Formats: sequence, structure tokens, C-alpha cells
Amino acid sequence: MKSWKLKKIEKQKYIKHEEVIHQGFVDNKMRYGRRRLSKYLFLTYNIKVNPRTLGNYMKRLNLFTFVRRKKRQKEHKNTNVKFADLVQRDYNSKNNTIYATDVTYIPAPKDINQNHIYLSAIIDHKTKFVTYEISLNNDTELVLNNIKNTKFKDNFILHSDHGSAYSSIDYINKIKSLNGKISMSRIGNSLDNREIEYFFSILKSEIFPDFSMKCRQMNFDELSYKIS
Repeated sequence: MKSWKLKKIEKQKYIKHEEVIHQGFVDNKMRYGRRRLSKYLFLTYNIKVNPRTLGNYMKRLNLFTFVRRKKRQKEHKNTNVKFADLVQRDYNSKNNTIYATDVTYIPAPKDINQNHIYLSAIIDHKTKFVTYEISLNNDTELVLNNIKNTKFKDNFILHSDHGSAYSSIDYINKIKSLNGKISMSRIGNSLDNREIEYFFSILKSEIFPDFSMKCRQMNFDELSYKIS
């Protein structure tokens, strides 16, 4: 049993540590996590607190580091590249060679350091999931990798919006090399892409109830398996 004097000394030491920890945290503009703050306290105040114990102190004091969230990459539209809308919203036609594609963002799984990952999907004319590709970057490479994994029917039509990836020379040449036709929605008419947009909404609302929270609890492989 500890004597009351020893307990009093430990309590005073505890309070003193709290005050110094709080001051050190403020000194560094709330940017230091437990490891950096531990080093700072030792070098500045000659107080040695291991990072794990310091983390407990910080929780009790409600000291949370300020981390600026990385902004999601914004997709740019290139309206200078124009292709006719060959689909005309008719996904129920007898033409079974129509495919639609787009990219959506997904809140980052627990093993991803960035705020989002990006899903490129291709569906057929009956909104059947054909292929997908996941990447940390929303770029042309993501779209092209997805196309490489897709077995299109002869004389296929691939419908998309005017995203920069779909307007790129690499994308245009790739579709031509596969003997396919490019179809693009009319500018400012989001309903032209309703099938792929509807697919993404189903993915996020039914396959992943509580979408944002569920995705963040998975790792990259678990998320990929769930989507497939």
C-alpha cells in the first residue's frame, strides 16, 4: 500500500506533467503527435514520457492534432473533345453491345493514407457489372487499366461523360484499337449517364449500408472483394 504522502507526490507530478504537456502541445500549434511531442518535452523541459503514456495523457486532455485533410482530386471535363451520343439513353434496346463507364470515389479503407480511393467501373446495357479497377489516383491510367481487363463484344459502344480521362488521346486510341465506338453524353445532361450513376448509387446504398463508415473499417483487399 502506498502512503498518502507518496500518492500526493505522484498526483502533483501527474498534474505538473499535464500542464507541461498542454503547453508543449500549444507551443507546436497542435501539430505534434505523441512521438514528436515526447521528444520535444524531453529536449525542452527535460521530462521523459514514453509515447504510449503520452498518448493517454493527450486523450485525457482532449489534445488532438490538427491534420489538414487532403482534398479529393477533382475531375476535369474536357468539352473540346466531342463524340456523338450513340446511346440516347436507350439501354433497353436490342443492341447488347452497349457499355457504360465512369469513375466514382470511395472513402478510404483503413490501410489507405489518403482520404479517398477511386473506382472505375464498366457495366453492360442491362446494368450488369462487367469489370472494375481501383486506384489511389483518378487519372487516365485507372480507366485504361480497367479497359484492358474487359472482354468487350464485337463492335461495342462504350458510353461515358466528358471526363478528362475519356477525352484523352490514349483513351480514344485504345477504343479504336479494339474496334469499338466512343459515345459521350451531351454536355450538361447528367441523365445521359443515368445507368452508371444508378449503379454507383446501388453500390453505395445497398451493397454498402452506411457506406462511408463501412469502407473505412475495411482494408483495400476486403473492399475489393466486397465490390467484386
